[in-house]
Amino acid sequence: MVEVPPGTTRELALQILLDSMRSEWPQMRANALEALIPDPKRLRGEVVAGFLDENRGVRFVALMAMYEAGLCELQPMARELLEDPSDSVRAAAILALRRCGATIDPTPLAVMATSDDPEVRANAFMVLGLLGNPSADQLIRDALGHSMGLVNPNRARIVELQGATALVRLGDAGEIQPIRAALFTPSEQGELVLLAIQSLSELRDEGAKGMLVRLVEAEGEQSRRPPEIRLAAATALARLSYQGAGPYLRLALEFRTDPDPAIRAQVAAMLGYVPSERGEVLLTDLLEDPSGAVRLAAAGSVLRLTAGGLGGASVEAAAMVGGP
Repeated sequence: MVEVPPGTTRELALQILLDSMRSEWPQMRANALEALIPDPKRLRGEVVAGFLDENRGVRFVALMAMYEAGLCELQPMARELLEDPSDSVRAAAILALRRCGATIDPTPLAVMATSDDPEVRANAFMVLGLLGNPSADQLIRDALGHSMGLVNPNRARIVELQGATALVRLGDAGEIQPIRAALFTPSEQGELVLLAIQSLSELRDEGAKGMLVRLVEAEGEQSRRPPEIRLAAATALARLSYQGAGPYLRLALEFRTDPDPAIRAQVAAMLGYVPSERGEVLLTDLLEDPSGAVRLAAAGSVLRLTAGGLGGASVEAAAMVGGP
């Protein structure tokens, strides 16, 4: 166990995050890395551990955390991951190193963008969008027209949505429309709806606010969305235009004792964008939740609030934490 001096809620949160980096579960290690981004000093050593992790998803997130936090002193180690067996990890290494001004050939991303592996293609799209070179626009469009063979159609739609997100990042505002439209996909395709919500939040789409409100507030048996979609939409609204804690706290109180730890974790994550005394009390309670995933989410929110950092792109949607 990595020791953090006791005394404050922030210090308890840091302890939870550092302990989560030693979890046997790759998703916990990856989520802890992302949660540590607001504290680059603590993050640095954990990113180094992430580079060496046996799981490709954790290595991917470690490189994305390096990119987000601008930890350019880690370039020598990141360069070694340009030879990683995972295409997704190599793509993230290109992104992190180029942010630091390194002269790295981005052309391998063109091959990755036409991969039949949806994870690889999606991550290539994300990296191309974040690199911000307008010349990648046509490459992404060509790749979107390239079939992925027998890939599940729902999974293919998710990859297409990530391609649209990259095109918006590259300057094509018109591509925001299919992302907005995906908000109203049937709840049975919840993964697509959640990705659309996340994308619109990261793209700072002010025009989507009314649609997000409808997802949160719609009533009636046919219209009311599941808790995970309502909480995700509320989190996106808080990131886009926080205007007081009231509506978010009501939602948090509705779901904070949900039997599903994934829902409680979403409550904890949402509260990281809701600076308020009542929200801090709820987060303190969630730091003692019986679920490690909920405690981790609450710890990440405490760190975000106490660091004053409410931005930063999420990397969870593209990074699939699977096998090595």
